[in-house]
Amino acid sequence: MNGTGSSMRHFKELVRGMVYLLARATGVETVSLHWVNRSRGQFVLETGHSDVPGVQFPDRIPMSQSFLKEAADLAEPVEWTIGTDLPVGALSHYLTDPPVSHITLLPFVYNGETVSVTVLESSEADLLGRMPDVIQEYLEAMRHLLVTFLELSEADQDDSQWEEYERLLRQPPVKGEDTEHLKRLGDQLIGLVPNGSVSLFVRGQERWQCLWSHPRSMHPIEPGTPVEANSLLTRVLHSGQPECGVGGDVTLAVPVLLYDRRLAVWRISSPNMLFFKEANQHKLVNLVRVASLRMTQAVSRTGTEGDWLAGDTGAFRADVFDAALRLAVARSAVSVGYISLRDLHSLRARHRMDTLRQIQWLTVNRLAPVVLGLPGLIGQHADFLYTILLPAGTTAATWTAAAEKALAEPLRLADGSREAVRLITAWTESDDRNADPYDLKREARRRLDQLMRSTS
Repeated sequence: MNGTGSSMRHFKELVRGMVYLLARATGVETVSLHWVNRSRGQFVLETGHSDVPGVQFPDRIPMSQSFLKEAADLAEPVEWTIGTDLPVGALSHYLTDPPVSHITLLPFVYNGETVSVTVLESSEADLLGRMPDVIQEYLEAMRHLLVTFLELSEADQDDSQWEEYERLLRQPPVKGEDTEHLKRLGDQLIGLVPNGSVSLFVRGQERWQCLWSHPRSMHPIEPGTPVEANSLLTRVLHSGQPECGVGGDVTLAVPVLLYDRRLAVWRISSPNMLFFKEANQHKLVNLVRVASLRMTQAVSRTGTEGDWLAGDTGAFRADVFDAALRLAVARSAVSVGYISLRDLHSLRARHRMDTLRQIQWLTVNRLAPVVLGLPGLIGQHADFLYTILLPAGTTAATWTAAAEKALAEPLRLADGSREAVRLITAWTESDDRNADPYDLKREARRRLDQLMRSTS
């Protein structure tokens, strides 16, 4: 075998071949195999075949929108009848009226979790009763194929990988901010996951959200993407223990614990459904734990109170924002904005310092992209001066429209009074990836200063 990439290709070819042979042996009109991707709440197509013209299988489909949604936790084979167990219109992959009336579902269970579902669609009933031996042989062959692939993958992992892991553990501690520890840890993690993805989630603006994805991630998550309820990341944040989810993309979530507080969580994913075997999980989890222990020597206990990487206003610290910006521009084009409020002299003259801090906190928690339902981050540059990072695909105009709508209603202060605030913004955009992040910020700040002088 030539590495895990070659093993994975052979594995996929064998799976496709076995599914096709199953279709021929059973005589069904349509067959498909879907991985259960729990971390993203999707069914992911591996392969499909049909004798019916015009059948189009979706590559990925949210579980809630799939006719297979009840099969995500199926443990035993089952047969459904169209019109009784399943609505006639549920089979949307047929461009015309489906010629099938019965669906047989064959779940594949690995380590107690449904990993995939093979779907057999036929005009004839009782496939399980008519062909039990064929079905059993297919499931047994799939099980043996999975185990064999696991053994080959382990055999491919030579001593050099362990040597690299030990070298990473021996690296001297990072000097500087906690963000430097996190950035180097991200470099270490992505280096151990071939063709994988690594993202860091932290708390800011009272929400858990993605701070950054490593530039070498194959499937990066946009900054500001919130953690979904009842997701793998949510479970890990509640338990404080690493957990692996199996699906189309296998995901390992590892919490960052400082002083027994869950301050962040790493989301590490691989397209290889068997990558996170015990040995690989040990390496990744241990790297995070060692880095967490080292960070306790650089970060005081009081520094972990509240939202760890955010300031008093709720916006991310300037060094955190800059680190996220550097990683974002290394991957794609971005927009960078500087944000302030109009009539600041009047605002400062009318309010005490504690009220001004409250106004800042309320403003940030209305303007943050994650609050507005947009990807992106908000950072604190100075009092009443904030930075905004928007990834490619989200424009400054989109954020501005959402922000102005959010500020249409005055802020309600603790004493019951209301304060209306108005924005002043300036933006700059990078044409492509690898732009200089400091040049982007400098130009956006220059444009904001110019606007403020012209409106004063």
